[in-house]
Amino acid sequence: TSVGNLQSSFETFANNVASAASRYQLLSDAQALTNKLNYLSTNVQTLRGNADMEINGAVDQVNSLLQSIKELNDDIVKDTVLNRDGVANLEDQRDPALRELSGYIDISYYVRDTGAVVIQTVGGALLLDNEVHSLSHAALSRVGADNSYESGNIQGIFVDGVDITNTIKEGSIGGLIKIRDETLPS
Repeated sequence: TSVGNLQSSFETFANNVASAASRYQLLSDAQALTNKLNYLSTNVQTLRGNADMEINGAVDQVNSLLQSIKELNDDIVKDTVLNRDGVANLEDQRDPALRELSGYIDISYYVRDTGAVVIQTVGGALLLDNEVHSLSHAALSRVGADNSYESGNIQGIFVDGVDITNTIKEGSIGGLIKIRDETLPS
């Protein structure tokens, strides 16, 4: 509507450039359009910042799940070695944690002979073997139009000092990366 109003004001002004009223209307409509575009731009950057903060929260959740799975792994290995009952119960507790983890980030995993699960990203970054390899991400407090992951203004997601951001395609983290870096900027 604002673009249409501005176009109409230009046409009216072009027909009568001496008219103060048409000049005023043209300036008023141009200002209204500029204000709306600035408002939309600010909101887009706010949404990008929110996505970056949500990535940070999801990374914390992934690390918490990895720690829980590691503790279950330790108990499963110990009970397997000692031939105790209850291994199946521990595995039943671990399975929902693995499903929840896969909702955040695309993973693959396998189970060792000891019963311990080894988890890595689909891109090959090790997340859990004998130890947790935590994700890290530092969200920006404020995202502007000139901030982007590609330019290095927005930090990536790291495991053991290696940036794995571009290998994350699925899960809520993959979706948030796409929203922050592709959908909203376009």
